[in-house]
Amino acid sequence: MRIADKLTLLFMKRMLAGPRGRSHFLSQVADAENNDEGAVFAALLERAKEDEALHKLVARHAADEERHAELLGARALATGLPRAQVPEHLKLLRRLDEALGGFFGQPLRSNEDVMKAYLLLQVIEERAVTQFPLFKEAFVGLDDETVKVFAEIEVDEERHLKYCQAVAKRYAPSEEVHEKTLQHFREVEAKVFAENSVRNMSYALEQGFLDEAPALVRFGWRLIQLYAAVVKPARPTPYMGVPVQRPILATA
Repeated sequence: MRIADKLTLLFMKRMLAGPRGRSHFLSQVADAENNDEGAVFAALLERAKEDEALHKLVARHAADEERHAELLGARALATGLPRAQVPEHLKLLRRLDEALGGFFGQPLRSNEDVMKAYLLLQVIEERAVTQFPLFKEAFVGLDDETVKVFAEIEVDEERHLKYCQAVAKRYAPSEEVHEKTLQHFREVEAKVFAENSVRNMSYALEQGFLDEAPALVRFGWRLIQLYAAVVKPARPTPYMGVPVQRPILATA
């Protein structure tokens, strides 16, 4: 496990110790599962009206994400608190969309647009597959039902990643365009994720989600948060730099 992941897990365990922290975290993950991705799915479904196979796959993918949001929302309510409202500045996918110049909800006019949409979903799924094992571990011994929910969703996300890889390659105009776009999206996502992680840490400390921790521990986390805010390190997933594994079939 990388140092950044170890620190993330330690911080999460502290934040999740209280119901307010758990409610916020689960509400945030639930929100990310379908709200912003929904705009991408809507554009893909519109584009796929005359492509039955693609339409069916997109519809199933979208339905899975909606179900995930419902499962996580239910776990948030299981804390005994109302669903937490996620502040706009903490919404990772909104920040990713902004960094890419605004893509969510735009009409997909070409096969290359379909490729871009699914490459965007691919980097989102790569992040999910990377983070979900940490989420499960953070809840072990704290909320076993939530561990089961994350385990169930993780299986779906691994399948979704295969969807993304297959569709993006099918609609790519060339292997070169596919690989260049994918690496660009990964690089942007790595920076946005790191920046959003710093904002999340700051918000958790400001909201008192770690108030039960010793003062010295809270001070240590504040120093780490300030350091990360200044240095602004990227947080790439293990998928960064992975080459295309097989030829791409261009679609007319």
